[in-house]
Amino acid sequence: MSRAVAAQEANVDGQTEAAATADAEADARTEEARALFEEGLGLAAEERFEEAAERFRRAYQLRPASPIAFNLGNALVEGGHLVEGTEMLRQVARDPNGSSDLRERAQWIIDNAESRIGSIVVQVTGHLDDVVVDVAGASLAPASYGVPISADPGPTEVNARRGAETVASATADVPEGGQVEVSLDVPAPLDDVALLPIEAPADEGASADGGVLGKWWFWTAVGAVVVGVVIAALVVSTSSSNTEGSLGSGMLQ
Repeated sequence: MSRAVAAQEANVDGQTEAAATADAEADARTEEARALFEEGLGLAAEERFEEAAERFRRAYQLRPASPIAFNLGNALVEGGHLVEGTEMLRQVARDPNGSSDLRERAQWIIDNAESRIGSIVVQVTGHLDDVVVDVAGASLAPASYGVPISADPGPTEVNARRGAETVASATADVPEGGQVEVSLDVPAPLDDVALLPIEAPADEGASADGGVLGKWWFWTAVGAVVVGVVIAALVVSTSSSNTEGSLGSGMLQ
């Protein structure tokens, strides 16, 4: 056997082995998707739609098929996530490979859910450099500021973030089938804010012309003390003179 023939056979064997491995992995993903799908159906039957949607979502990631997408969309709608649910169902309704029955059922759910979807208008003002706005956790493009966007009915969080810091936020109560407007005023970054000098509180004992030393009562008091000292000195001096005659000059020195 020539080297070329041997190499060709080895290459074929390698491709066959790789194909067999890929088939085995695909079968494993299909089995996992089927198990998750069955769990989702059971949870949906118990009206545990949030948990059911989570199982269907994982199953769809493993095997993106129309029946899984339909059940995921339906569970989302039933759980109140009308916007995401109807988007998923639109994929089913447009899928040419899906059954006509599944497409019709998807469209029926869409028609009934769309009238319940509300909208929100987000007005953003202030210092918008490096600011990202999100509505219900989804980023909002600057081109969508001031434009009605679809939103699920109920409380909706709107946040403006600069890096990891939330610099402005609001909660909008979106009415079913109605519209609400929210305004965010974004403050400037702290680095751009001019810090004003902090002045010490005025001292009642100070004055513009020298503080305490400029007060008239201070010098009056000092004058009184000086006079007292002078008087005391005179008394001591007089007493000294009187005393020297009897006790001797050395006693007071």
